[in-house]
Amino acid sequence: ARNDIGCNLSAPVVAVVKSVDIYPNPASDALTIKTLPGTYAAFTISNAMGQHIVQQTINNSLTHVDVKALPAGIYYITLVGEQGKKVEKFVKW
Repeated sequence: ARNDIGCNLSAPVVAVVKSVDIYPNPASDALTIKTLPGTYAAFTISNAMGQHIVQQTINNSLTHVDVKALPAGIYYITLVGEQGKKVEKFVKW
């Protein structure tokens, strides 16, 4: 016996555009923040205790950050702009 039920289970494809890339991760000397133009205006790097370590504006789609002086550990980058806020984690080793 065969029982076919006419039901279309396909779902629409949704494109996901990543608005920020942070690399290398983990980082030792420098970190690059790559954003889409006009999405974020500034960022703050905080340590695991929430203390703000670095605060800087974003003027280009590629921003280079010197992290040599940071002690090894886990850090959070909070990006702020017209897109709202986005938090990304990176590791300094």
